[in-house]
Amino acid sequence: MIVSVHEYPRQASVVLALSFFSGYLLLKLLLIEYFSTEYLLRVWLLICAMPLLILAYLQNPYKKDKGNLNPINSVRIKSKIIVLLLQFIGIYIYAFSVTQMGLAEYATFVNDLFIAFPIIFILVIGYVYFVDRRLEEPEDEYARIGAMLNKRVSIDTAVLKHFGLKTAVKIVFVPFMYSGFLGNLSILLNSAWQFNADAISLLLFNFGISIDMLIGIFGYLFSSAIINNQIIDTDSNFSGWLFALLCYPPLVWIMRQVNDQQDSLIWSDILPHGSVIFWLMFIVINLTWVIYWLATFEFGMTFSNLSYRRLIDKGVYRYSKHPAYIAKNIYWWLYTLPFMGVAFVSVEWWKNILGLIFVSLIYYGRAKSEERHLMKFSEYRQYCNEINKKGIFRWLKIRPIY
Repeated sequence: MIVSVHEYPRQASVVLALSFFSGYLLLKLLLIEYFSTEYLLRVWLLICAMPLLILAYLQNPYKKDKGNLNPINSVRIKSKIIVLLLQFIGIYIYAFSVTQMGLAEYATFVNDLFIAFPIIFILVIGYVYFVDRRLEEPEDEYARIGAMLNKRVSIDTAVLKHFGLKTAVKIVFVPFMYSGFLGNLSILLNSAWQFNADAISLLLFNFGISIDMLIGIFGYLFSSAIINNQIIDTDSNFSGWLFALLCYPPLVWIMRQVNDQQDSLIWSDILPHGSVIFWLMFIVINLTWVIYWLATFEFGMTFSNLSYRRLIDKGVYRYSKHPAYIAKNIYWWLYTLPFMGVAFVSVEWWKNILGLIFVSLIYYGRAKSEERHLMKFSEYRQYCNEINKKGIFRWLKIRPIY
């Protein structure tokens, strides 16, 4: 019996990872000589996403069976189609605009969405018809927004705000995840297998970040009741959005400007190869990224910035509320070794140190703003109390101020 990807989010990540590596082996060993890389990357993405999408649908306990489908409601279906297509158009306009202004590099996403739009249009029609008949509650947000657009019901600002925030999350993060994911796939597909410390670290990094982005893509694209993967709430606080967006285009340039490291040296350039400290650093640095990936792994198909779908308190989250942010920041400090490679206490030394301190403070603000958002849920408050008592950082005695 296959373990439920709904009851055990980690199993959804396992399915994604298995699909990812199966696609990699298929393309790398069998197909790369016969097809262009651009074509293979899109095929790989489909191989990654489809198994979990099908499994999540089949295991959804809340969908209606064939003998109990909702009657066809053409008005509701048309309304949902319009709203869903408007979301795609909104995502396209945003990605096209920031790319044209040089604020982000989403040309891959923009071109793919433009070319695929006729297919998407047909798929959206079929998807909405299929889903509407099988939902326990077909009068969902898409139906209500569509009814407002058609002026069949009065404007409900609360519904509009809730839906608008969820849509904004998709608009900002889908192009980033898609473009970044395909970029990493291209690197992996064209990388030769080598067995030395630098090559292993780089390969491990690219494999990990690719699966990390894959989990993100699935979470952003497939937030649907038909696979029991709905967004319960989206952060509406300005500080939450600001701290999150400072880590992504188009605002990430601010962090990059401040954190402009004054040397290009990394740990493996500074430490003597083959020494004990070199291999200790190799282990610790890669371990921090493994912890970061494990943190994302726990979300399964529910990953999404600025959103809440369910409490994640298993795996590395049993020890810390923010294992991903902690591990990521430790990695950056150890990887760049900002206090080495430049003259001690020089202007460059201070720029390196203060730049990374700025980055770490952004992630601290991001962590605290996420806590502020999630504190509205009783299960998260209970989880925080447990972490404050048993977490690995309980000795710091740091508590939320709200």
